[in-house]
Amino acid sequence: MKHNVILITIDSLRADRLGCLGYHRETTPNLDKLASKGYLFLEAISVGSNTRVSFPALFASLYPFILLHLPDKGYMHLPREWLTVTEILHNHGYNTLAVNSNPLLTYYREYGRGFDICDDPLYEREKGGFFGQMQSSIHSFTKKIAGKPALPYPSPDAISKKALAFLDGIKAPFFLWVNHMSIHIPYFPPKKFVEEITGGQIPHSRIKRLNKKIMSKQPGVSKQDISDIVDLYDAEVRNVDHCIGDFIEQLDGIGISNKNTYFIITSDHGDELMEHGGLAHADAKLYEELIRVPLIIVGPNLKATRIERQVSTLHLTPAILGLNDIAKPDYYMGYSSALLVQDEAVESDEYVISESCEKSKSPDEPQATDMQMSCRSHQWKYIYNEKQGEELYDLQSDPQEKSNIAEKEPNRVRALKKKIIAHQAFEEDTARKIMEIRRIKRKLSNVRMK
Repeated sequence: MKHNVILITIDSLRADRLGCLGYHRETTPNLDKLASKGYLFLEAISVGSNTRVSFPALFASLYPFILLHLPDKGYMHLPREWLTVTEILHNHGYNTLAVNSNPLLTYYREYGRGFDICDDPLYEREKGGFFGQMQSSIHSFTKKIAGKPALPYPSPDAISKKALAFLDGIKAPFFLWVNHMSIHIPYFPPKKFVEEITGGQIPHSRIKRLNKKIMSKQPGVSKQDISDIVDLYDAEVRNVDHCIGDFIEQLDGIGISNKNTYFIITSDHGDELMEHGGLAHADAKLYEELIRVPLIIVGPNLKATRIERQVSTLHLTPAILGLNDIAKPDYYMGYSSALLVQDEAVESDEYVISESCEKSKSPDEPQATDMQMSCRSHQWKYIYNEKQGEELYDLQSDPQEKSNIAEKEPNRVRALKKKIIAHQAFEEDTARKIMEIRRIKRKLSNVRMK
């Protein structure tokens, strides 16, 4: 039997901000309730530390640095040789829908492939032409007059309303992707959630100044600044959680629940809150606050289970297919059993590779700078940075990654570096295979034309 799938991705949500994962504040009561009904992964690790490098894994079970070896439009564009999860589900009879608020994940960069209906912010903006731009300008001006922030992304409430509208009259089975951006900087949470989190308010003028510091990387961030930024971040988390709770309740009212639908909640990456000298996720780093993400899977025949072993987000797409008995393509780099089979004897991620880089002048340029890779086990994390060298952390005794012990553990560093080198060779080989497929297709095309 085919079941519906609803994938909710929450940009910039750190794992350690969920109550069910140990946070002391009541930021996520609705996600906590959902997690109590299915699989809660305690150690889910993203393939990348920003949207550009993390989403190829989430949609196509693909390591991002492979894209750097392709002479394409840029390192953010999914190769057409690689079917997305949406295309595969569509080919198996699913109605496919998306409410996406991130202009980096659009048709232009191949993320819209396979969707019957896709709310694409970049496409809508271009389609609107002069009148669309005028409407956007008027909206920003009226917000400014009212003393409200003109946010660059739709509110989570607006996202949920659009998703519900898309589902009106839709036939099962369906795949719905909902992408929330409100936790992403700038942080302008609704006042009621600031009050819920802090018991008071932060003046709007101060919120604007704090966001300016974050966005422009201004020096001189004080302890009070950090405290207030954390409060704003947590209030944004509470805001999204509240709207997801309402969304799930309204879905239940129209007969869509975990009895006939798989709900998958995750994030592409987290945000740094000065743990390693920075804010948000503008810098290429691979620390826990950036790559450890929430992962919750709830649905038919899934019992409440806390999964303690480490897993990579590379396995999410194969798992979505596996939930409905659809075989994954052989070239997918993850495997469904990593998330769906709870036998400890099953093949699992003893080591997880994550990747990051600084964006080039344009995201559509193929090159990137400040490339970093990490190799993480349950206990150890090795980070190789082409600019700053090597780092090694014992995550059990030093979970905050404050003490680099690379010089004290040369043998362990050598062993983990070998895994990084092997992984780099694998990525280069995969890129060569993609290019060979393209060469053969061009040759066949030329023969047909003749």
